[in-house]
Amino acid sequence: MLSRSLNRWLGTVGLSLSLVLTACSHGHPKRIGVALPSQKLGFYRALRTGLLQEAEKLGLRLHFEDADGDSARQITQVQGLLAEKNDALLLVPVNSESSGKVVLEANGDHIPVFTLYTEALGGNTLTHIGTDEHKCGQAAARLLLQAINNKGKVAILTDKTRSNLKSQVEAFKGVLGLQSAVDLVADIPVQDIDAQLPGRMTELLQSNPDLAGIYATSEPLTLAAQQSLTRLGKSRQVAIIGLGGPDLQPLVQNGTLAGALIQPPDQMGARAIATVDLYLKQEAVPNMVTVPARPVSGHGGSPGPYGNVSSSPT
Repeated sequence: MLSRSLNRWLGTVGLSLSLVLTACSHGHPKRIGVALPSQKLGFYRALRTGLLQEAEKLGLRLHFEDADGDSARQITQVQGLLAEKNDALLLVPVNSESSGKVVLEANGDHIPVFTLYTEALGGNTLTHIGTDEHKCGQAAARLLLQAINNKGKVAILTDKTRSNLKSQVEAFKGVLGLQSAVDLVADIPVQDIDAQLPGRMTELLQSNPDLAGIYATSEPLTLAAQQSLTRLGKSRQVAIIGLGGPDLQPLVQNGTLAGALIQPPDQMGARAIATVDLYLKQEAVPNMVTVPARPVSGHGGSPGPYGNVSSSPT
């Protein structure tokens, strides 16, 4: 009798334990902390949409934080995400250098880190999801050469908040260097766009009143540079090639920009979530996931899916 009761009790305990383990493995969706730099730009809003749509498909829960362009605020927000013990951290840094601190903290907490669009300097990240910076630089140079007819003075505006632009700028210079009639007169680093760019644009145009073209290496830089050219009365003289999201496309179509490299933020978001999902399922993930950007130009050629002219994705 005692033996029969004991067997029944053990069976009940075993069933209960089985139900608990099942609930733990199937009843609670994995949580991903997502740290975004801002929601002011359409690029980041589209990025968020891509993240959400893919997460819904895969049954993942996202906790978003928006730093409003403040790197110190983002550090505090990420520390909060780490304290919540999310299953993974997806980081779009406001600033590459300052973000390294929280990546190191995540490493210490054994929380896997994935970066998106902008890389972090410091710590270990499993995967970076972004465009091929080298190909972007080459494509940007070709667009600018087309816009200035392969001759004249040009300048680069480099967004110093993004560490992964080095290979892009080097590739851009490499293509320009093959053109004897093109003179790269300035490579201007910009850390704080609102505070620094207006003055540096004024200095650039005063030193080079016959400037023919500019390449701006981020969407905020592109928009701010165009505003400066308009203020200085040079918007019809200087061709701008920009890098950013779909919001730049109509500016190419209406002639405000000579061309742009269009990055698809919704696709970036989807690829990022799919990559994190693979890791959470204990599958191998690559160090780098590239999402092609597409060059568009308002200077002749046949219609393409992103503007008046489109080459193959970079």
